[in-house]
Amino acid sequence: MPTANKRVHKHFQLDSVKIKRAQKVLRAKTETETIERALDFTITEHERDRLAWEANARVAIAEQKGQHAEDCIAQGLLIIEGYEVPLAAWRVHGTSAELHARAGKSDLAKHHRELSRATIMKLANSLDPEDPLRATFLSAPPVRRVIDYADRIGT
Repeated sequence: MPTANKRVHKHFQLDSVKIKRAQKVLRAKTETETIERALDFTITEHERDRLAWEANARVAIAEQKGQHAEDCIAQGLLIIEGYEVPLAAWRVHGTSAELHARAGKSDLAKHHRELSRATIMKLANSLDPEDPLRATFLSAPPVRRVIDYADRIGT
C-alpha cells in the first residue's frame, strides 16, 4: 500500500475550454487543482461502482435471485481486477464466497473467502497493532463473518 504521494511533472495537450469548465464545476483555483480533483473524482467513482455491484449482489442474494447475484459479483470482480483496492476487494470477494457457498460451489467459495480474508489481514496489518482503528475494523460484523468462517474451516 502506498504511504506517500509521489508528485510527477507531466506535459499534456488538453482542451482549454474543458479545463475551464471543469475548473468551474469542481470549484478549483488552478488548472493543476482541477486535474487533481478530476482524478480524485474518477477514482472515487470507480470505487463506488465496485461497492454498488457488491451491494446489488447482497440484495439479489437476499431476494434469492441467484443468477442476478452472480452477474453483479462478476461485474464487481471485473472492476477490481488489476487494481489494488482492498476496501472494495475484501467485500466483493466475501460476497462472492457467500454466494458460491449458498450455491454449493465450495471450491469457489473457499477461494473467494481466502482472498477476502487475506485482503482483510493486509488492511489490518497496515495499521499499528495499538491503533484503535485496527481493532474496530477487525471487530466489525462483516469482517468477523469472513475471518470467523475462515478460521472455522482452517484457511
